[in-house]
Amino acid sequence: TRQCLHTFCKSCLVLNMSFQEEQLEMKEAHYSCPECQEYLGNDWRKHALPDPALQHLMDKVLFRDMAAKDEEEETLFNESRGIKRKLEKPREENTATTHSMHQARIVKTEQIMLVPAAAEVAKSSDLSEQSPPALDKPFLEVPGNIRVGQLKKYLAMKIPPPSLLGRVFCNEALLGNEWTVEFIKRTMWMPEASDESPVLTLHYR
Repeated sequence: TRQCLHTFCKSCLVLNMSFQEEQLEMKEAHYSCPECQEYLGNDWRKHALPDPALQHLMDKVLFRDMAAKDEEEETLFNESRGIKRKLEKPREENTATTHSMHQARIVKTEQIMLVPAAAEVAKSSDLSEQSPPALDKPFLEVPGNIRVGQLKKYLAMKIPPPSLLGRVFCNEALLGNEWTVEFIKRTMWMPEASDESPVLTLHYR
């Protein structure tokens, strides 16, 4: 939701809002976030926005086979009912413009490593010395425009509190929620000189 930045799957959110609607008088209906009860007004759809970057992370890391399975099931469903998928072809005179727009939409991917913060990082940030557990798969390939806040959501799915305090660092500097991976790599990251194939490494607490 745009108000409080909590994330839900679409079907779960619609189901919860339908339940809220049944509990409210329609003349004075107002909705709230299922997680924190943030006020969402009388039209929750205005505050529910898709999160493409997080969806990409879910598809590539958490549920790799789900997108392919959904595509296969949709194809079988359409074939069983004789439904043909319509593919729009750009007109010849607009080919160059369409290609330029497509190129503009391409988002560069970045390779990153998410590892627990070392004790010295914890000390410099007034945190406890005990490190959270390591991820089973710390190496990720993510869109360059993914934000630190979205990485925190991913970490929260893999490491429940209180083991995870929800802080992410680069070179011992605490990162802001709105900073993107591409921005961090360009402005903050300093790889070791000995690294032949350096990968952006972020530490979490």
